[in-house]
Amino acid sequence: MIDEFHWLKSGYCKSIGALTNPADKFKMRPYFAYFGLLKHRKLGWILFDTGYSKHYTDAVKKFPNRLLDILVPVTVSGEAFSQINTICAPQEVSFVILSHLHADHTGGLKQFNNAQIILHNEAYIQYKMEFGIKALKNAFMRELLPDNFEVRSRIINCNIPFNQVFMCKSKIDLFLTDVFGDKSMYLLKLNGHSPGMIGVLFEYNNQYKFLCSDALYHVESIINGKLGFAQKFIGGSKKNVLNTFNEIIKLNREFPDWHIIPSHCDTAAALNKSYK
Repeated sequence: MIDEFHWLKSGYCKSIGALTNPADKFKMRPYFAYFGLLKHRKLGWILFDTGYSKHYTDAVKKFPNRLLDILVPVTVSGEAFSQINTICAPQEVSFVILSHLHADHTGGLKQFNNAQIILHNEAYIQYKMEFGIKALKNAFMRELLPDNFEVRSRIINCNIPFNQVFMCKSKIDLFLTDVFGDKSMYLLKLNGHSPGMIGVLFEYNNQYKFLCSDALYHVESIINGKLGFAQKFIGGSKKNVLNTFNEIIKLNREFPDWHIIPSHCDTAAALNKSYK
């Protein structure tokens, strides 16, 4: 049901590598904002997150957003809109799935005016409740959302146990939903990092790919079983972050052939740049 998959990037910030990967120690490294473009055989083009764009650059010129730009400067390069334009007309994107509301995932949303926006109920509650400094503390900028955000939003919940859909020996304590009702794409709730964060699981060319957003930053973390400081202590719930991480490790043991693709991992990106 998924006929094309493209894994692209739209800019980066720089920070100390040890914040997300203890092995990097104090080496400065770029953190690219990756996003996915998928073609559903019947429903057309689907975007998973949007990365950075000129709208992000404009938003951080004003207070209080300027504070985030001072702390974590961003270089915007290769906006989603312009990159997608080499593959399909951006107006043909029918759905944008937002993994969560952090600015590096919503920065290009305003450029896709024809798409229905899919997000988890907890992320939608965050949108309704958080403003100004409170929102910024959670890396959420309302200025990046279109004026008709509510009208275009489809709110989902993930209530189906993973083991009810995928048979495996151990219990995987994750919950999902069949977002289009045709088993082409599942959205998985990934607790901890941000309210209502979701990942996307789909089969392409007889192999499953799991876009796990910021549940981890590096696939190497699955091998060594360690998360960096930033993932455990900056934002969200440390307990839930670790619980979700451990469930992904279990999932990887059950399905070692699946591609797990975090949204800031260069290693995974090198293996999943673009598929047709």
